[in-house]
Amino acid sequence: MRDSLVIWLCSRKGMDPADIIQGSSYDPEPVLEKLADMVGKHLDLSRLK
Repeated sequence: MRDSLVIWLCSRKGMDPADIIQGSSYDPEPVLEKLADMVGKHLDLSRLK
């Protein structure tokens, strides 16, 4: 399910999901940090308050 979400989000932004999806054996922390950075970059967080 996580991969599906990443692929969908990347397709909306014209990004390559391979930059985020590292394979089946990896430490998820750096991947989640990268995803959080991208979401924060493209989301107006002030409107969520």
